[in-house]
Amino acid sequence: MRPSARLWPGLRAASLNALITLIAIIAGYLIIELIFFRVFLPNVELQSRPHLPETAGVLLQRSKAGFVPQNYVAVLGDSYAEGLGNWLLKNGGNEALPFGSVDVLHAILRRDVVSFGRGGAGNAEGFVRQPARILAGSHCLIFPTIPEPDQIIAYFYEGNDIEDNLRFLQRVHQRFGKSDTTAIDQFLSTEYAHFSFWQCRLQLGDTISRMTRFLFAYRNLKLSDLTETLSGPNKVIVGQAELDVPLVEAPPMQLDDDDIRKGLAVFERSLLWLRHRFPAISITVVYIPAPLTVYRKANPTVHYRYETNDELFTSTAGSAALERKSDQMCSWVRDMTTKAGARFLDSRPAARAVAADNFIHGPDEWEHYNELGYRTLATFLAQALSRSGDSDRCSAQAPPTQAGP
Repeated sequence: MRPSARLWPGLRAASLNALITLIAIIAGYLIIELIFFRVFLPNVELQSRPHLPETAGVLLQRSKAGFVPQNYVAVLGDSYAEGLGNWLLKNGGNEALPFGSVDVLHAILRRDVVSFGRGGAGNAEGFVRQPARILAGSHCLIFPTIPEPDQIIAYFYEGNDIEDNLRFLQRVHQRFGKSDTTAIDQFLSTEYAHFSFWQCRLQLGDTISRMTRFLFAYRNLKLSDLTETLSGPNKVIVGQAELDVPLVEAPPMQLDDDDIRKGLAVFERSLLWLRHRFPAISITVVYIPAPLTVYRKANPTVHYRYETNDELFTSTAGSAALERKSDQMCSWVRDMTTKAGARFLDSRPAARAVAADNFIHGPDEWEHYNELGYRTLATFLAQALSRSGDSDRCSAQAPPTQAGP
């Protein structure tokens, strides 16, 4: 008997055992995945959701009546839409408690309001990737299906959305060798709006990976590490007092008009994708001001910080120039919004009215709204949504500086 003939039965048995083991592992994974997402998650109250995939993160939000949102408002955008800030810090990071604008809108409107927001997202991620992944992911068997929203609110944040969009353009150029509108649209459709069948089978693995990265990155982090000192180079007038404010974000003073227009092209193409994806749904774009835009400045010069290619920089600008930049950007965003067939709301006047006598940022975390800030934003939105009307015009009434009008 040839040696190969003697080896064949052993190889066949080993192959069969390996196949059975592989099938058992796959079956076990699928069962655990189904139990985790269908049985465990609906019956627990998690204090933190950063380690969950996008669809599961929406289902676990508390700003809705049931596990699956119904007839709901979806809030899109970055960390402002997600609700990061001092209110969350004050709650000890407990996301089961109210901490953002969606929670306030839910209470005022008495309807389901959920955040599709993600910290660090630019307009392409916030307007395209997040809703595409969340809604497509809900068609996986491990999740109940999330219906399309009845209404969409999309936040545009003047502080860093343009920088985020310019980073997105770098990825588009690396992929296609160009970054014109055709390339942007192609990247959005093939990369950000695409959800493959295999992603349904990777939800549990994605959760484990996120949890591992989250625990490793923040294993020694305390909430106190996220706080900032009140003292800083900027002085603002709140009420009758002149107070210090740390280095915070401003409109993109470091960018020229050409770069801003390039970044706004990403906003425009992302909004058009959103409009085409949800043609029958009301979409409202809300202009969110940077912290330095909101307050009355005590000096004619302000200090601000910005991030470019993951590097942090600081610079100075004239207070009047800062306000002009904000007005200019607001006008450009408004024009693009109305051209796309969406409604535009300028939240700066509402924020400035409250900030005239109260801080709506800080006192610990200064890059986002605190509880009063989110309540101010949500109240403004609830009032605007309760009445139908044309788009806002950008308010040119900036808070004056102490040095002059």
